[in-house]
Amino acid sequence: CDVELRFKGNKDFEEDELASTVSEFYSKFSNRPDRDAFIPTSRVKGHAKGNFLEMELHVFMKRYILRTGEDLVNAAPQKPKHRRSAMESDDDEILAAKRSTSGSGPLVSTFVRNSGIATSSRTANKLDTRSLSFKRVTVQIEDEAATPKFSGAGDTETGVISVSPILLSRSNKGRSKDVYEFTISGDSTPYVAKKVVREGPGMPVSDVAKQCLLLLSDLARLARGSWFANRFESRAEEFGVEPSSFRFTDAFIIDVPVAIKPQKKCAQTRSSARSGGPLVVHGSSEDEGSDLEVSQEELSEVFLVEPRHSTTQVEKYRGTMDNQNWSDHLGATMNAFAHFVVMDSACEYMSADLQDLTGLQDIWAGTILIDPMSHTPLGKSGLGDFGLKGIQCFINTHHCSPICKSLRLASMNDLQRTFDELNGDQDLDEPDED
Repeated sequence: CDVELRFKGNKDFEEDELASTVSEFYSKFSNRPDRDAFIPTSRVKGHAKGNFLEMELHVFMKRYILRTGEDLVNAAPQKPKHRRSAMESDDDEILAAKRSTSGSGPLVSTFVRNSGIATSSRTANKLDTRSLSFKRVTVQIEDEAATPKFSGAGDTETGVISVSPILLSRSNKGRSKDVYEFTISGDSTPYVAKKVVREGPGMPVSDVAKQCLLLLSDLARLARGSWFANRFESRAEEFGVEPSSFRFTDAFIIDVPVAIKPQKKCAQTRSSARSGGPLVVHGSSEDEGSDLEVSQEELSEVFLVEPRHSTTQVEKYRGTMDNQNWSDHLGATMNAFAHFVVMDSACEYMSADLQDLTGLQDIWAGTILIDPMSHTPLGKSGLGDFGLKGIQCFINTHHCSPICKSLRLASMNDLQRTFDELNGDQDLDEPDED
């Protein structure tokens, strides 16, 4: 390519910005402290009214000459002189200054700038992808106790997955999973497939059956997050409150069997649902068990699959064990949602590690949340569940946002009384040690 779009003043784009939609792109730069450098606030003669992004189209002369055979630089002296129009500015001379400081013309290189990898245009390479056959596992929340019900699709499907994980920066890479590019035969949607590789530093997970249970827990967290989000939205409508729109990402699990054979049931158990306490319980803190037919012996791999999005930069609204400060409406919404979940579950469940991919928006549902964690009294809802300690930490450190108050959520004193009663009964509910 011999042309490139840049910001005014020859400012280059970041790599992850090139795959953004116009909405995502504008949203990102309209919220920056230096937004005036990208989104002019004053009226510019010749521009339509309203908001706009100001950009320039730059031409790489060497590439242009190689493609067209026209030497615009040498032909420039023969160009008729004309007066500079009102639409031209001194900024148009910046590129020429950038090309050469000696007057000898632009530098020449065989290097081509990397514009990022797009799944839809990536060239297939047998050396870095492989085919696999799999069956899907999905989850539904079907009752007021927010019990996850897993089901496996009967048909075997095929897809292609990258051999190596996607390279992510340290700040955007999860601690427990590797992420792979993934496509499904007959489906144009690009996906990512997440595989559990460690429980913590120096704690690898190589057993497929354990990977299966951990990913089932993560799928249940996403489903419960969506369930609570719907209830949160209903409460907001009831009280006439308008929080930011958000949803949890779609997801499913793929089981990759060694061979298609009659499958055995996953060795998981489930305790009876808990209820009671000063607040009405919605949600359960028990281990994520099910009668899902998954073979511990016959599975060779298992992945959690989600749609692949246009960016990999993560923005956190809540950590695993901290209440991060909220500075905008979306942050205040996440703050109130976490509060609502603890109240609605009567301290039986807490959504933690609420995060999204920076600037990622669904045109209908708003911000898309990924990779949530949770805390439950028994500490068995998945990796990162700190049990009673995690719930108590929330009660000790939460500061209500205006949305919390508008939704008339339970006070921290009410939550503490509920938690104390729950904590007092905990010894009776703890499972026996093997």
